[in-house]
Amino acid sequence: MVVLKFTIQDLELNKQGELSQIQIQNLQRHTIEENQRFRKMNKLGIIIIFIVLFVNFFRKPDLSFQNIGQYLLGSAIFLALFYYIQWQTDSMKRTYKNFLANGIQNVQVKCFNGKVKFGFGRDRFGIIINYFIKIGGAKIPVSQEIQAAFEEGKNYNIYAIEFPPLNYYVKQAIVSAEKISE
Repeated sequence: MVVLKFTIQDLELNKQGELSQIQIQNLQRHTIEENQRFRKMNKLGIIIIFIVLFVNFFRKPDLSFQNIGQYLLGSAIFLALFYYIQWQTDSMKRTYKNFLANGIQNVQVKCFNGKVKFGFGRDRFGIIINYFIKIGGAKIPVSQEIQAAFEEGKNYNIYAIEFPPLNYYVKQAIVSAEKISE
């Protein structure tokens, strides 16, 4: 399984419930990249909120008694959204720091075995398609490329880890897999 990028030595350690040093380094790099991507998206959201607030504040609004409520409500909503995004960014930053400092060395590799079933669905906004693999009672989010590396209905041992969510859906990641001959 070239897509998963693991070696025979990685697979042997995963069978014992451990990650190899290369897998730990790859996970650290991936976690840092996802954290940076998340923070960039939040900064973009904050910039958009400030632009809207700036335009809304300095556009010479009609501050008559009927319109003042809408103006203040709109500003309050954007400020609340700003603080929510800021809180999310800080929360994710702390989660990543704790995970990188303490968690990666202690991650346990779990084995899921059985017949692989494919699935996909849209995110809660209906925009992004999320692919996943169902096996042994687990529903593991994967990319389309990783899903294509498996054969549906075939038996596999899939070794996965749980880690802090990189987004709202991904809480497990496949680190290695082996097809079981029938």
